[in-house]
Amino acid sequence: MQPKPGSHLTKTSLTPTVFRAGNTLRKLATVPAVASVYAYQGGFLDVGTHRLWIRARPSNNPAMILSSQLVEGDLTTATRHLREGGWATLRANI
Repeated sequence: MQPKPGSHLTKTSLTPTVFRAGNTLRKLATVPAVASVYAYQGGFLDVGTHRLWIRARPSNNPAMILSSQLVEGDLTTATRHLREGGWATLRANI
């Protein structure tokens, strides 16, 4: 993804790169020191002068939200809603 002409955004280490994982996930999961491997999708969304980092974890991911990141509400309820679909979490200053 290239920044729009005239944009304040520049290419950084957080600029997404699309690639095909192929057998990579399966191979990583067989490494003895690796506890688990999950694929998830993500991307950036420009809203005004802000760039939002959108991350989409699979619904079977054990940690949909880290407890340290939940500012308000119940972790179990929030996780259940995310697994149901149609729900999202937002950063506090958005």
